[in-house]
Amino acid sequence: MKLINKKTATVLTVIFLFLIVISGVEAQNIISQDREFEEIVISFEVPKAIVSDIFVQYDGNTVYLPLIKVFTLLDINIQADITERKFHGFFISKDNKFEFNMAQFKINVFGREIPYLASDYYLSDNDLFIKVESFNKIFDLNMDFDFTMLRVFLRLNEDFPVYQKLKRKIAREKLQQEEESLRDVIDLAYKRRYLSGGTVDWLVSANPYGGRNKHYYNMKFG
Repeated sequence: MKLINKKTATVLTVIFLFLIVISGVEAQNIISQDREFEEIVISFEVPKAIVSDIFVQYDGNTVYLPLIKVFTLLDINIQADITERKFHGFFISKDNKFEFNMAQFKINVFGREIPYLASDYYLSDNDLFIKVESFNKIFDLNMDFDFTMLRVFLRLNEDFPVYQKLKRKIAREKLQQEEESLRDVIDLAYKRRYLSGGTVDWLVSANPYGGRNKHYYNMKFG
């Protein structure tokens, strides 16, 4: 009987602690969602790659960036299930997987679990907004928010897919220009040869000399 009581007590203790943890997370989540936010438009800039206006959430101190929108601009793989409150994908490399499970308050990035802090996130009807400072820590980015300019400036990482795609596009355009220039040179050389031959024919036919019954031709080249 005592053994049963001990087991029961242990189970009840575990359940009690679990409820405390869940209640704490729920409480901070409710407080987080009840904060006053203002939706504002800022410029999101990455040198040599992106200049785009985006909607962010502003709490009076800092901004919260939309995860889906930012990663879409950077051409980083991300998939979202708003109904289930899940966001997952991979960052640059397929080995760098991430998942935000906001229903269970679990965040796993690059194989490590990130402690959930409700004040770092704001979940809207169409995106997950993350505090810019936390965005930097989670994904090892280097972003600065300048309120006077209403701008978030992200320093370029040349491995960003959007930058790699831009480099390939520029390389293709350069190659096409070189091909067109070469084609123009070939066409010009052909035209010169054609015109040179035509000049010879014209001179042969147009410059006869000699007597009435004998004609000679002056073979001059143009």
